[in-house]
Amino acid sequence: MAACSFDMRFTYVLSGWEGTANDSRVFLECVNNPAMGFPKPSEGKYYVVDSGYTNMPDFLSPYRGERYHLNNFRGHGQRSHMY
Repeated sequence: MAACSFDMRFTYVLSGWEGTANDSRVFLECVNNPAMGFPKPSEGKYYVVDSGYTNMPDFLSPYRGERYHLNNFRGHGQRSHMY
């Protein structure tokens, strides 16, 4: 499991989990066990996580069944000129 910041720098890496475990189990263990040293986001911030994880405080996952496209968000907030 790995987490990175908006400037694409790794802030947390966990490798070598013993046995077989799904991503969600590893994630919840890292987040809920202080001994794992997972960095919690600061107040008002959150992590964007994969759709395989659940929405919970400090972690935002995409809505199931919704398709997101980068083109929908480009230029958001900018005025487009249509003639």
